[in-house]
Amino acid sequence: MPPPYDTVISIGGQSLVDGVWHLFGPALEELSNPLPLPLPGFGDAAMRITHVVPVIPGTAPGKLQVLATFEVTAEALLSVNLAAGGFSVTLGPQNLHLTNLTGTVGLPDQTGALTNILIGGNYPPPIGHVDLGPGTGSLDLPASTATLTGGDLTGTLDLPGSLALPTLPLPAVVPVAVNLTPGGGRAVAATVDLLAGGVNTATRFSLVVLTDAADVAPVTLDPALPAALTTTLQNAVDGIVAQLGVPGVISQTPVSAATVTALLAPVANAIRSALADALSRMIGETGRLAFPPADDSASCDARSLPAVGDAHLALAADGTYALQLGFARAGAGDIPSLPTSPPVGSEDVSLIVGNRFLLSLLCCLVERLPAFTLPVAATTSTTDVKGQPHILCCNFTGATADFNLIALGGGLSLCIDGTTDGAKEITLVGHFAQDTAVADITVDFTLPLAFDLDDAAALTNLRVAGQPSVTVDVSPNGWLLAFFIALGVVGGILGWLGSIFGSGSAIVVISAVAVVTLIVVCRMVGALLNNSVRTILREASLLSSPASVPPGVFDAFGKLVPASVSFDDLTARGVLRTPTDPWALLPRIGAGGRRPPKGGTTLE
Repeated sequence: MPPPYDTVISIGGQSLVDGVWHLFGPALEELSNPLPLPLPGFGDAAMRITHVVPVIPGTAPGKLQVLATFEVTAEALLSVNLAAGGFSVTLGPQNLHLTNLTGTVGLPDQTGALTNILIGGNYPPPIGHVDLGPGTGSLDLPASTATLTGGDLTGTLDLPGSLALPTLPLPAVVPVAVNLTPGGGRAVAATVDLLAGGVNTATRFSLVVLTDAADVAPVTLDPALPAALTTTLQNAVDGIVAQLGVPGVISQTPVSAATVTALLAPVANAIRSALADALSRMIGETGRLAFPPADDSASCDARSLPAVGDAHLALAADGTYALQLGFARAGAGDIPSLPTSPPVGSEDVSLIVGNRFLLSLLCCLVERLPAFTLPVAATTSTTDVKGQPHILCCNFTGATADFNLIALGGGLSLCIDGTTDGAKEITLVGHFAQDTAVADITVDFTLPLAFDLDDAAALTNLRVAGQPSVTVDVSPNGWLLAFFIALGVVGGILGWLGSIFGSGSAIVVISAVAVVTLIVVCRMVGALLNNSVRTILREASLLSSPASVPPGVFDAFGKLVPASVSFDDLTARGVLRTPTDPWALLPRIGAGGRRPPKGGTTLE
């Protein structure tokens, strides 16, 4: 549980959405680049999100509503089956003639039996014809090898009259580039949950805003897409057939519109799923919002930086999100908890600054007043430099005030007064005195103050808020006045004696003139000092206190434009003017593993 806060800023409505979009903006390329899309029957399918626009005001309570526009391209995988019909080849007898044969001819050993050998012949007479009849025997030829050189072989090769061949299939897959959003980008509504985390070591002391659980409405494709895709595929088939260069009419099956419709059936759900995944992974981070604690020796700017930060998403009365950021510094913390009623309507930002921290900011502003030299650091007390009681004061002792006519030493206090739960008042109390050889000067003043709030939530432009109470006392120095009076008495005595002896009246005249002159000069100086005190804060109009909220908040969400400011724990209501320097409209997709824990981000 974080400690009590000294500053709380609540951001809702348009200011929150503008700031979140500003945080998501630098990752335009993550969504504008084509995202792979798995589509059955298609290759190299990709979706590109061209716009993501927040819808203000949304219709889903506790959700961030957006309108996404997308384009989808792919390659339709066209399966082409080409086949040559059955045909026959006529062959018949073919002459065979081989010449210039070379090599060796080897004859193996041949053995065998001979039967029915007819032995006969004609002999000269007187024997005549001889017939011995059938006989038997055996044949044995040994193996031999002969050399063949320049031989010729002539003959006839008898082939069948015709040879029938079967059908020859020639299958192929041809990719055809298609546009699944031919009428331009298609728009679809979606809602996402916002999460906020930090400010701690896990988030590098920054605020992390991310989306989760995106719900995308049903995606509808262009009604003309099936007919257009059918025509595109048919033209591709016709182009393939034309490239074959086969004369005559080639029989083909037309591309079926029903087949194309079935092919497109899963496309809408695939796009919807991809959009939901992309929109639920957006992430953005601010700069550092919490810093090491600063001690009393540090400057006002260093002491005003918060040491502890806390982030919380709440649900406003109108059903929109409100981001609440609480900050605490050492020694200040009079805001016990985050507000339970976040801002709604046109004033979608509220800034609450605790009285103790507000007083420290005002004291920092007083330190910068050019008319005062404050060599000693302020101390807090319930009484001012004149000893008067207050709720709380910061006192500067050993101060010097330059009243143009003269510089006086003394003290300066900035005090808060009023009832505990009522409206507060701020007063600047001063007590300065100087004893000189001519006059004794005392300046006491109590100035009711007001201030402006600039676009960085810093206090600026101290000004008199009511009639100041100024007391200026310039009295002749007592010793000098006594001298002139004594001189006048002596002159009077001498004048009395002069009436007797005839001398001494000139001393009385000189003494009277000196006394009158001294009194007149003192009154004139008093009047001039009175006017000088009343205008001494005029030069503070260009001064600015340290910011009450870490600069990283305004870097992300823009400058504060307060519509109203009241002082009692300083409640300022207004809007944030999102930075107008170029920033991407589209959010980025966060890398996996960088999502902060969801603790403390639930809606209340």
